[in-house]
Parts: sequence; C-alpha cells; structure tokens
Amino acid sequence: PDPGNNIAAAVTTVGPAAPPGVDLRVTKTDSVDPATVGDTVTYTITVTNLSATATATGVAIHEEAFWDVGGPAPAVTAVTPSQGTCAVGLIPAVQPETRTVDCALGALGPGAVATILVNVSASQAGRILDSATVSANEADPDPTNNTAPQATVVLPQPAISISNQSVIEGNSGTVNAVLTV
Repeated sequence: PDPGNNIAAAVTTVGPAAPPGVDLRVTKTDSVDPATVGDTVTYTITVTNLSATATATGVAIHEEAFWDVGGPAPAVTAVTPSQGTCAVGLIPAVQPETRTVDCALGALGPGAVATILVNVSASQAGRILDSATVSANEADPDPTNNTAPQATVVLPQPAISISNQSVIEGNSGTVNAVLTV
C-alpha cells in the first residue's frame, strides 16, 4: 500500500442562492379619469408572477376604496376576475366608509398573469382613493411591487343654465336667439 495517494482535493464554486419564494407584482389602472358623477369607473387590476421557475399558490387580492370627501363607500356594480372568485364587502365602522373586494385567484405559474375588472359607480364629486394588494402562500423577495394605489378624480355634472328669453315676433318669420351655456 502507498499512503501517499490517500489524499484528494476538489474546488467547488458556489454562487448566490436564488431568492426563496415567488415575486408577484400588482398594477392598477382606471378608465375614465377624470370621471363625471354618474359615470362608471373601471379599475383593471393585473397580477403577474415574475418568477421564471416557481408557481405562486394561494394568490389573493385585497382591494379597498373610499371617497376622500367622506360619505358612503363607492358602490361596486360588477367584479370580473380572469380566474378564481371575488367577493365585495364593506367596512362601515371605518371613517370614511370603505368598500372592499377580496379575490382568491388560486395558482399563478411562472410568468402567468391574472386580471380583475372592478366597476365602480361615480356617485359623488371628489376623489375615489383605491388600493390593491397581492399576497400568496410563498414568501415574496420583493414586497415593493405588491401594492398598487390609484386615485380617480370625479367631477360634478356640468351646470347648464339658460335664462328665460322672450322674443316678440309676428305670425311668421325666423327668430335668432343667443343662449349662454
């Protein structure tokens, strides 16, 4: 036996570990902004799994909306998720009164996208302050893109006033009148 060959050496290079969990991002847009009292405002909430390899499970959205001028919470007229289910709720004890939408979207594979359309009635002048937050069962290494705020301006109905105009004319002919609106 040769005791000189009982030694072995190996070099292993270890890089930084991939962050655990999945990186979810939520964005939010509104359509019509500014709106006018009586309009329907549609919020589009988009959730994207930015992970290239991991599936996010138990993906959920929690949205809250209220008027900056107080009063009853904005009324939700429709909620349409691309997957999963949603429920509309109300937090009446909070002032201003706050409307909620909670959606259970289920799983989102790597690179997958889910959308939720939320229609809200613009019932008074002011601003609708709205925010959506995404969560999942897995840890998210970048929580900075998990909340998306959106403020929507709602203008009053335009005021139109026509003062009483009198024109005395004979039995025939054309009368031109100027009305200020």
